Amino acid sequence: MARLEVTPTPMNTKKAAAEFRKKSAAYVATATTSKKKARNTLVKLGIYTPSGRLSKAYSK
Repeated sequence: MARLEVTPTPMNTKKAAAEFRKKSAAYVATATTSKKKARNTLVKLGIYTPSGRLSKAYSK
């Protein structure tokens, strides 16, 4: 299988920064529509365990 060559978009431009802010705001808006959805997002990101405790990486 041939490897797909993709040139990365430079992140040091005003356009790229504005696009990132727009996309991250949209993600936050959808991920925090309810308490349950916000908790599930934190579990998917590995911040909380499925039982609701902080994961080892974030606990003392």
